[in-house]
Amino acid sequence: MASVAASAGLLVTGATVALDLPRAGTCSARVADGRGRALILVLLDDPPAHMLDEGSVVEMSVSVSPGDYKWLCIVSQGAAGSRVGLQLLDGPVFVPARSDPRAAVHLAAEVSADGPDRRGRPAAAVVTDLSRGGMKLEGAPGLQVGDLVEVTVKLSARPGPATTPVSLMGRVVTACSARCGGPAGGELPGGGLAGTGHVHVSFIGGQQKALDAVGRFVAQRLGHTGTD
Repeated sequence: MASVAASAGLLVTGATVALDLPRAGTCSARVADGRGRALILVLLDDPPAHMLDEGSVVEMSVSVSPGDYKWLCIVSQGAAGSRVGLQLLDGPVFVPARSDPRAAVHLAAEVSADGPDRRGRPAAAVVTDLSRGGMKLEGAPGLQVGDLVEVTVKLSARPGPATTPVSLMGRVVTACSARCGGPAGGELPGGGLAGTGHVHVSFIGGQQKALDAVGRFVAQRLGHTGTD
C-alpha cells in the first residue's frame, strides 16, 4: 500500500529528500521503496557516525517551489552501507518559502538562541539574505532546526555611530553545516571566519516595528541595486 505522502507524489521511488541531522547539517538521499509509513532510502552523502542508528529521530524534507514539506521520522533500520530505513511519525508539515522581495546583503549580526544548551551568550554571524519574512545567516554556530533566535543587526544604508540596532525574533527552519555545502560565508566583518555553515530563519509575529524597519531597508536596497 502506498503511503499518504507517496500518493501525493512527494515520496515516490526516485524522489530526492534531505535528512536534517541534529548539529550535523543535512544528508541527501533518494527514495528506493515506500510501503505504508515505511521508507527505504539510498544515502547520497556519508552521514556522521551514529547519526542514523536504529531508534534515532530525524526530520526529513522535500523541497518544492512554494516551500518545503517536512516529516518527523524514526530510523527503523540503521544505515547499512548506503541504505537506511525510516518510519514516518506524522504527516507532512508545510513550510512556505519566503515570497517577500529579498536583498543580498553582508551585514554583521549578533545571534542569541534559546534551548537547553544555551547560556544566553550572543555569537557573531553574517546576514547574507534578507526579506520581511526572514533571513539567511552564515557562520552562526550550533544552531539547529526549531531553535528560537534573536538576531541583532544594523540596517542603516549608511553605517555610522548613530545607527540604531534592530533586534529580530525568528525560528530556524533549515540548517546546513559547512561540510554539507562547502565553506560558507568567508571572512566575517571585523575578523573571524564564517565556516560553521548557514541557517534560514523565519521571522515570527508580534514585532511589527522591527519588521517594518526590515521592509524599509529591503525596499531601499532593492531600489538602489534593482530586483532579481
